[in-house]
Amino acid sequence: MTNVAQRQPGPRAAWGIAIGATLLLVGGAAQLRGVRWPGPPPLEGRVGIPSEELRHLLFGLDLLWYAALAAIGAWLALAPRQPLAALAARPGRLLLVAAGLLLLVWVPVIALAQTAVVGGQRYWWLFDDAMISMRYAHNLATGQGLVWNPGERVEGYTNLLWTLLMAAFHLLPLDLRFMALPVLAANLLIGLLTLPVLAALTRELGGGTLAVAGALAVFCLNIDLIFWSTSGLETGLLALLVTLITLRVTREARSGQPRLLTALLAGLIPLVRSDAIVLAALLLGYGLWLQPARGALLRQAAIAALLPVAQLGFRLAYYGQPLPNTAVLKVLGWDTRYQVGMAYVADLLRLYALPLLAAAGAIMAPRREPRGLLVLVALFLAYVAYVGGDAFPYFRFVVPLLPLIIALAMLGLQQLPAPAPVRGLACVLCLAAFRLIGPSYLVELSYPTFSVVNIEMGRFLAAAPPGNRAAAFGIGSTYYFSQTYGVDLLGKIDPYIANLRPVPGKTVPGHNKFDFDHSLRALRSDYVLAEFPPDVMPAAMERLAQNRWGFNGNLYLNPSFQSACLPHPVFVGRWRTQLGFEIFRTIYRCDWGQQ
Repeated sequence: MTNVAQRQPGPRAAWGIAIGATLLLVGGAAQLRGVRWPGPPPLEGRVGIPSEELRHLLFGLDLLWYAALAAIGAWLALAPRQPLAALAARPGRLLLVAAGLLLLVWVPVIALAQTAVVGGQRYWWLFDDAMISMRYAHNLATGQGLVWNPGERVEGYTNLLWTLLMAAFHLLPLDLRFMALPVLAANLLIGLLTLPVLAALTRELGGGTLAVAGALAVFCLNIDLIFWSTSGLETGLLALLVTLITLRVTREARSGQPRLLTALLAGLIPLVRSDAIVLAALLLGYGLWLQPARGALLRQAAIAALLPVAQLGFRLAYYGQPLPNTAVLKVLGWDTRYQVGMAYVADLLRLYALPLLAAAGAIMAPRREPRGLLVLVALFLAYVAYVGGDAFPYFRFVVPLLPLIIALAMLGLQQLPAPAPVRGLACVLCLAAFRLIGPSYLVELSYPTFSVVNIEMGRFLAAAPPGNRAAAFGIGSTYYFSQTYGVDLLGKIDPYIANLRPVPGKTVPGHNKFDFDHSLRALRSDYVLAEFPPDVMPAAMERLAQNRWGFNGNLYLNPSFQSACLPHPVFVGRWRTQLGFEIFRTIYRCDWGQQ
């Protein structure tokens, strides 16, 4: 990727890019014909593709799609000087095209994944963990406090500012069925606002017009960014803030004049997500490394630190604990989390191998800022490994840094000291390996999701007599739409569970601590929402109890559940997706009698 002012790629570059596109075409065609390629299975983040042949087919279609994108990239890379010069002279036009691409891709994803007609009525929802924050927001907006169950103060969220924004949306005259819409609109707006910031950062680091165009295209098409930026969570806002602060710190270091506003933005990061205080510290370190006026920067950082300190004071006064309950649940008392975290980071390094190698190439840039950002990325990945990674797919913990990685990768490709054909081939392969959205992902979204199932159970609970307690594993949409008293079997809202040590053999963060005697018998739960049918075979549940998740099998085998709840199913749901995968849910009424 060369700057417009530099020599345009010659005919040999066309051969390099053509070779890369041909490799993808051949790979896709071979995949469709039955050739098995090594590497990660497609659709790693979803359940619902029961046929290995279908997964194989979709992966082949993905490769063909990447080849088409590579052809488009080749056309752009070999464009004559005049169109590139026009883009360089009017960068607003490039941003407008990028904004159109983002809306073209992200809006259908939201429409396919976040809404459905349930019981004859249209519902909109967010990712299930985001719906937990929505319940807190609803309770705050209705005067019951920043709580999960009214009267019980447990900090079961880690995104204070995002939850407060959700509470503000709950003041709008909207039914709960539509309350996710303004949150999703905010996600889209944040994505659009990130585009000019990413473009400015890429230029600030020394990237040319093609590097900026590549960075914007990858941002709009990267599956990890799309998944979490359209989920209703705070991840997109965090990515915007990190990118904006990096841009401002880089510019201010050149002028030798740090700004208080930049420090205050960094002070807001821990309020957006509590554990992002690590990101704020790393950005401060990056600024101190660059900024000649270090004393002024430290004074401003001390002022900005008052924001997370104030949040800590609120937490201690309101919840009586120094850490969010979810942080205790996922990190404390778990000795083997390092191995799980290293496996999480290793998976990232494997799937992003070529883009990360390209980003490492930015070290050859004449400016020193890319070297500092590479160190920042490496240190943050070490932190992610230290805390045990994440239970969910699509690398949520790394998404806030993906814009930086994208900018560095484009800069590294621009600096590649190689003949034009080799550079063209590297560009095509790197861009195709940037986990771009493909047909398989859209197919996955075409079947009823687990949120539809959760809403169906919420409708059942809402129609039940008031005053009942219902226990479940997935507590987002079900409890938001039902407003039932919720018992969290996995401890996000239960300090007793959060402070336990993980169940032996269970290695999924946030899903490896449970005590069903406590959650069912001691708390006298009236209903249990189970993720298996009432006629399930005990041998199957015994096998299920042995895997690294295992909580469903352990629930079935629990004596308290078997004696008081298992004999009394009151709701049995079976949903068959368009792809043939079945989702089972059963609600059991618990009869404790004299137990």
